[in-house]
Amino acid sequence: MAVVGDEVLTCGLDDTLRRTSLELMEAAPDALALGGQPLGMAVAPGGTTVVVATSKGLVVVQREGAGWKVAGQTAPSGWSATSVAVSASGEVAVGGDDSKVHLYTLSGAALSPGPALEAHPKPITKVAYSPDGKRLASTDAGKEVIVWDLAAKTPIVSPRTHTQHRHSRTESVFN
Repeated sequence: MAVVGDEVLTCGLDDTLRRTSLELMEAAPDALALGGQPLGMAVAPGGTTVVVATSKGLVVVQREGAGWKVAGQTAPSGWSATSVAVSASGEVAVGGDDSKVHLYTLSGAALSPGPALEAHPKPITKVAYSPDGKRLASTDAGKEVIVWDLAAKTPIVSPRTHTQHRHSRTESVFN
C-alpha cells in the first residue's frame, strides 16, 4: 500500500493494483492487472511512478491522466523478486529469493540492472533505503539485518540475528 498524492494505491491477491480517492473516499472502478502476485511496492520520487515486485517480475506503473498504466516490466533471470524499495534518487533495490539484493536504475519506465549485493545466507524478505539514499537495510528469512554502504557496495553493520519483528526492524532502522 502507498499514498500517492490524493490516492491510496493497494495491491491485492487478485494480482491487481487498485486506487482509492482520499478526497471522495471511494475506490476507482478500474483495476490494473499486474501479471503476477504482488509482493511489495515502492513509490519513486515525484509520485508519478510506482515499482511493484510480483511473483512474475518487476512492474513499473506510471500515472497517466487521472489513472495509472503499466509502463514497463522486467523478469529477472534465475531468481524471483521478494521485496522492493526506491531511493530518493530513483535507485531501485529488489530483494531476491536468491539471497541477494539486486540494484537497478530507474529511468522513465525502464529498469536497468546494476550490481547485486551479496552477504545474506537466506532469501531477502525486506529492503529499505535511508532517507539520504546512501545506505540500504536488508533482512532475510533467517532474521539477519544488514546495513549496506551503497557507494562501496559493502556491509557497514555486521550481520546480526534478531529474534523479533524483522520487517519492522528493517523499516525502522533509519527512522
